[in-house]
Amino acid sequence: DGNVVVVGSTDNGSDYDLVVLRYLPTGQLDLTFNAVGSRVYDGGSDDFGSAALVDGDGNVVVAGQRDNGADGDIALLRCTSAGALDTTFSGDGVVTFDSGAGKSEYVGGLAVDAFGSLYLSGGTSEVVNGALKDGDSLILKYTSAGVPDATFDGDGLVAVDSGVGQDMGMGMSRGGSFFVAEVRMGTMALVAKYGGPPLAPSALTAAAVSSFQINLTWIDNSNDEDGFRIERSYNGDAYFEVATVGAGVTSYENKSLDASFVVYHRVRAYNEYGTSGYSVAAEAETFAGDHKSQGFCYIATAAEGDGSSGVRSLEGFRDRYLRAN
Repeated sequence: DGNVVVVGSTDNGSDYDLVVLRYLPTGQLDLTFNAVGSRVYDGGSDDFGSAALVDGDGNVVVAGQRDNGADGDIALLRCTSAGALDTTFSGDGVVTFDSGAGKSEYVGGLAVDAFGSLYLSGGTSEVVNGALKDGDSLILKYTSAGVPDATFDGDGLVAVDSGVGQDMGMGMSRGGSFFVAEVRMGTMALVAKYGGPPLAPSALTAAAVSSFQINLTWIDNSNDEDGFRIERSYNGDAYFEVATVGAGVTSYENKSLDASFVVYHRVRAYNEYGTSGYSVAAEAETFAGDHKSQGFCYIATAAEGDGSSGVRSLEGFRDRYLRAN
């Protein structure tokens, strides 16, 4: 929408508070954000903001550092689009991370994926006997609920100690469903790549072209899928997979359908890390016609019990095993 989000700190007279501001494209404070265009967070001592983003739901996510009285911890806040702390995120809208007593943690980068999960890069620092001790680089992942993601290295945390000097997480960027963390280890700089499920396809369309065929097209929003899984349904509720296509393919011809029949379809992408969410379902009705010319073989049967569920079961069984074309 062209708004600009800025994060930093403000002096309250006794210490520093984290502050996030939202500006309109015209450069004016957006007064729909917390009524004054800003949100101030006071964790009790010095608090600083260092990274911010807007997620797919319009929430404003801010990462920075919070002084716990002895050292600095990573602080992660999520505000609603209206500027209030989001209580669906960790209960109060705030998450902190402390790697241990005497160690300070800081944020170097922040990113979000298609599922609302948050990735942070950063590091630790520690002073021992007045001297700065070599710190570790950190990569953290939180779910959209503000909980450490146990699917990410078991506890939501990757810590790297090169043993050759100060290690620092310097940045985090998104490329498709992958996240790239810029890490400095001593005098060496490297890039660490972390994968995830692909982004979901979108703009699925379904168009009948005959009494037995519906053509599908969609937009591929990812650059790292292994392929797409195509599912169909006869009632818009119970779906089953009918085909898979390769990476980069954005169309499919679904044949051997009934004449004058409404069919629903949906598509999702997959790779080695998992599957995306589904596209919005699309429906189309095949043309009226006689399938005898198509060489179909039908087997008629009857089933006891609920009529609608029985018909759906028989239709699925027929389409998978009994039809010959």
